[in-house]
Amino acid sequence: MSGITALVTLDTTITGVILPSVGRSLHAGFGQLEWIMTGYMLPFAAFLLPAGAWADFRGRRRAALIGLGLFALASLLCGLAPSAGWLVAARVAQGVGAAFLGASIAIIGHSFRGEARLRAFALLGSVIGIATVVGPMAGGLLASWVGWRWAFLVNPPLCLLLAILTLGLAEESRDHSVARFDRLGAALFGLALGLLTYALVGLNSGGLLRGATLAALLGCVLLLRFFLGAERRARNPMIAPALLRAPAFLGAVAGMVGYAATAQILIFYVPTYLQDAFGFSALGAGLRMAPYAVPLFLAPRWAAGLARVHPPRVLMGAGLGLTCLGNAVLALTAPAHAYAAFAVGMAVAGVGGGILNAETAKAFFAAIPPAQSGVASGLGTTTRFAGLLVAIALVGAIAARAGFAAAFLFQAAGAAAAACASFRWLGGAPASASPGHAAGALE
Repeated sequence: MSGITALVTLDTTITGVILPSVGRSLHAGFGQLEWIMTGYMLPFAAFLLPAGAWADFRGRRRAALIGLGLFALASLLCGLAPSAGWLVAARVAQGVGAAFLGASIAIIGHSFRGEARLRAFALLGSVIGIATVVGPMAGGLLASWVGWRWAFLVNPPLCLLLAILTLGLAEESRDHSVARFDRLGAALFGLALGLLTYALVGLNSGGLLRGATLAALLGCVLLLRFFLGAERRARNPMIAPALLRAPAFLGAVAGMVGYAATAQILIFYVPTYLQDAFGFSALGAGLRMAPYAVPLFLAPRWAAGLARVHPPRVLMGAGLGLTCLGNAVLALTAPAHAYAAFAVGMAVAGVGGGILNAETAKAFFAAIPPAQSGVASGLGTTTRFAGLLVAIALVGAIAARAGFAAAFLFQAAGAAAAACASFRWLGGAPASASPGHAAGALE
């Protein structure tokens, strides 16, 4: 299941690196290249939570297998694309498949309990961390050595292998208390998230005052309001309205947004900073991300041990606090253009991000009933995705106008705010190995 999650993470980060090669090969303009990314993000965001709820209703293993099949077919069509329009259409299908692959995290949440779940989420966090950092380097190597098409053509055989392993290792599971799938709630929430993603992509492109961007934001707000009303009236709501007021859920949201907006975002523009400030090549900048990448891979394992004796609020606060400190060091050292000092900041932020990698996922599974592990997975990934898009828009604007040091300082402030919020709202959750609580701690 961690391999499935890594596949989605790798594909997301690889694609941004190969876009220049795609543009030259298919004679695509800037607008078409933008839609190669947007065409994937829109359905991915729109279907994440509905796909998670459908997985709870129909079967999580079934959802993962459907996602693997669709992702493999769409990847093959991407690799064979004769034109930019073909590639955009295939990326839309790939985004839908990736949304169903969120069931892999739900399968982890269902399959493991107590101490085993701590280890499982530690492994998941480590795999996501290394896939996030390896993706851009892998994309650059593939585009340089064998061509951009192989960034997609490697996916079908990997999907086939993962499907075989899923059939052999993962048991089927579903929420037997749900009598029917909440179609209206799924449609309203999916459309709302699709419009929000479209608006945030517009903000990333500097289109704050464009009519389409404003209309998408307004439509998102209206649809979310209709969604909440529909959920209050539904017999089997996709999201129970009381959940949105639960302190544990709010703490999980604060932690996930803080992780995405202040730690995960570093992988998107620190390589650009290293190239601009130090003159490194793209591959050289990727290799010099190691001080960030190595702790991001190792820290989830350390966090699993700490979770046995420290409650979630302490680990979440520690992760966000280290991310805040790391970003502050980056802000102080950026004007000096001294890589050694800058690498210290990357390492501290990497430790914080690695802790959050596992803890944020566990927080969502702890806040939502165990039978709804698909919804927990969908909500967690949706929150991270939305937080990341908002942060990219804001941080990109700050970096363009005030420089990278100001952007890092802004992230440090965001991490501090998220730490305070999550520490407050997660106050009642005990450590995972507290006496009398070991077997079902995370439930």
